[in-house]
Amino acid sequence: VCPTVRDRDGLALSSRNHYLSDDARARALAIPAGIGAAAALFDTGERDSTKLIEVAHRALVQARLDVDYVVVVEAERLTDVRIAGPGSEILVAARIDGTRLIDSFRLGIDEAPVSVGLEKQECSGSS
Repeated sequence: VCPTVRDRDGLALSSRNHYLSDDARARALAIPAGIGAAAALFDTGERDSTKLIEVAHRALVQARLDVDYVVVVEAERLTDVRIAGPGSEILVAARIDGTRLIDSFRLGIDEAPVSVGLEKQECSGSS
């Protein structure tokens, strides 16, 4: 498993990004910001998935994204978890101006997504 490849501003790289206007792209940065906020909360010891979801969801709503889902799941089976642990994943899907963006983050494993350069996102081996 490799981390999500991100642009320098933290937005997950996707062919869909070219559909975003400058304003929409700026608002879309709420996705990595929300994930980063949840990751920071996790790093302080918070394990309640509901609280991690709330902090990520709040960032998306404040940026006026149409949220499809924000969930914390067990990575192997993608089943919801009530108590997050290292390796649990935050999955996000949201729409902005008709474009659906998705993102994922492995708690306690991946590097925080905001302001991450591409050089830190390389992955060796096959998946």
